[in-house]
Amino acid sequence: MRLVALVLLACACGGGQKQNEDLINNIRAYQEGLRWRRYEQAADYVAPDERSQFLDRRDEIDKDLRIDDYEVVRVTLAEGHEEALVQIRFTWHLDNVGTVHETVVEEKWKKEKPVWRIVDTKHKRGEEMPK
Repeated sequence: MRLVALVLLACACGGGQKQNEDLINNIRAYQEGLRWRRYEQAADYVAPDERSQFLDRRDEIDKDLRIDDYEVVRVTLAEGHEEALVQIRFTWHLDNVGTVHETVVEEKWKKEKPVWRIVDTKHKRGEEMPK
């Protein structure tokens, strides 16, 4: 996984560097939770009222979906630095099929002190991943 975009983001804004580091760390923790099937960890970055549903969905697809890798492609902070659009490229497969796929999604993140939370995900290109 390449974190070049994240490093550039962290260096780009001097005054908001701590906030950018928080965003980068939260994105990484969420993605690592998904990749390594540590769903409770990933759920920390989902809105509290949606966590139960998130964990239920993960339980349903966990038997088959394997995220082999991910790459943070782009992080774009909105004006005011309270929202961000994040492009992620996933490499994944289903155990029952075995074919490796590559999918790009766009995640919307929102600052909800003290953490950033993922509030939306949209499929951009490639094979649609099970949700």
